[in-house]
Amino acid sequence: MNIAVTIPRIVCERLALDSMQWCAWNTDDPLCRSCADHPAAAVQRFLSIHVEGELDFELFCEGDLAGNGQTSNRMRWAPPDLFLECGECRGSGRYTGLIASELCRACEGHGVIRILY
Repeated sequence: MNIAVTIPRIVCERLALDSMQWCAWNTDDPLCRSCADHPAAAVQRFLSIHVEGELDFELFCEGDLAGNGQTSNRMRWAPPDLFLECGECRGSGRYTGLIASELCRACEGHGVIRILY
């Protein structure tokens, strides 16, 4: 039996081009939103109100939430913190080069990076 696991998709966009307000919502229920003056704060507020416990999700953000140049990120909500999957090791916590394998320096072997806002 093959059970497909769907990963929730959270969207975060500016209310308007000249606005400082960001709104976050789940694509399954776009009318249920939370807003704040920073994209990470809007996502954190949305998750703290609408999600119980920890959650892995895909974030599609109009802006660069984590400063890594990407607008789509695999993330983890572990209340009250947001974590970004490390782009260097792809969440494994290990960097594998041509000769050696070592702990990832970007995430210090954790596989995720805490988002500060």
